[in-house]
Amino acid sequence: MICAVPDDRKRVSTDDEPPYRRYAFLNPYNLSLLVGAGTAAAATGHWWIAVCAAATEGLWMLFGPDSKVLQRTLWEKRWERSKRGDIEDRQNKKFTRLTPEDQARATALRDQRARIQQLAADNPTIAVDLLKDELAKLDGLLEDFLDLAIVCGRCETQLRGFDVVDLQRRWQFYQDQVKHFPKGDKRSDVAAKNLEVLVAGRETRLDAGKVRTSDRSSWFFDSAGWGISARVLRARNEDRALIDEHAPLLKTLYRDHLVYAGALMRVFLESYVVDDTFSAEIEAEGADGQRFVLDGLTDLIVKGTRIYGGAWVFDRTSRHDDGLFEIVPFRGKLDWMSKAIVDLDGNPVTEEMLNTVGVEHSRPFRFSRASIRLAWPAGGAAPAAQIDGEELTVRDQVTIEIVPQAIRLVVP
Repeated sequence: MICAVPDDRKRVSTDDEPPYRRYAFLNPYNLSLLVGAGTAAAATGHWWIAVCAAATEGLWMLFGPDSKVLQRTLWEKRWERSKRGDIEDRQNKKFTRLTPEDQARATALRDQRARIQQLAADNPTIAVDLLKDELAKLDGLLEDFLDLAIVCGRCETQLRGFDVVDLQRRWQFYQDQVKHFPKGDKRSDVAAKNLEVLVAGRETRLDAGKVRTSDRSSWFFDSAGWGISARVLRARNEDRALIDEHAPLLKTLYRDHLVYAGALMRVFLESYVVDDTFSAEIEAEGADGQRFVLDGLTDLIVKGTRIYGGAWVFDRTSRHDDGLFEIVPFRGKLDWMSKAIVDLDGNPVTEEMLNTVGVEHSRPFRFSRASIRLAWPAGGAAPAAQIDGEELTVRDQVTIEIVPQAIRLVVP
């Protein structure tokens, strides 16, 4: 079921609040007393000891976590250390993905951040107190640099694979074709049209999406997804690796769309055995900004460009430069197959035709910023995740923000 929930019922995120109750229960003193009381009760047969311990533990868990003294002296410091450790671990993982030049820049930024923080600690003056919020932004600045450096590294890798010599050769080839064949010849017309595309170099802008989870921050430009589509991607990668390792001669036959079709069939059949449904609670800002609760999902796709998978168009009014991405929910296999048929580009079967036989599918909606909370049944399979074809570790909380017209492209 898909339903819109009024704004006054929005859930307030508690990700930045210390888990006081967990700290109150999972600490060595509390656990030692519980184990000791239980052991003493079992050894002596005096079960009133266990009853008293349980009652005391109940009172402790009722009032202890709300103790302001314990919060200030113990738990908030522990929470800060934990958050600092998570930030450092996340940044260290990103650091290893940088080029040596960017690693040197990131190290210089880290050193500068450490010097600023040390100066602030050595001078606890009114000025420093006033700058407390600004000092807290230092981690965000370093995080943004690491994200930007990773994206730039990806772009540089793609540019290094761009064959400039081949482009020049094609340019010269089309020029020779135009000169060689008489005007009106089809070959001359095709060459002239290709040459016109190369010379024009028309520009456009591409929106970018920034996805944040508890342990990662990444950019994507085409799509992000959870569910069957991401599982198919993972299965395809596994099949490719298996063929590369054990049957390299089959690579020339079992490749491209064939290996994708094989992975799709395997995942689709597995879905009848494994419970792969999940739910999503989405707070969206933008064109269709409101809160949505999506149940019984088999797939959830966030789309930045018009065409998905080279053949499907889920929203024919979407654009790559409108500052909005589309969220496309798939509720069950019937909805999945309905979209696979209706949204196939050039397919003559329309949604109205399927509606006449009782087949309806859920509609996409747009956003400029979205907070997505995922949930799946206990014992069920966690949904696979991907961004721009790269496998992503699934997390139950995801935030996506759209940066309008972030990338400049030269297109035909």
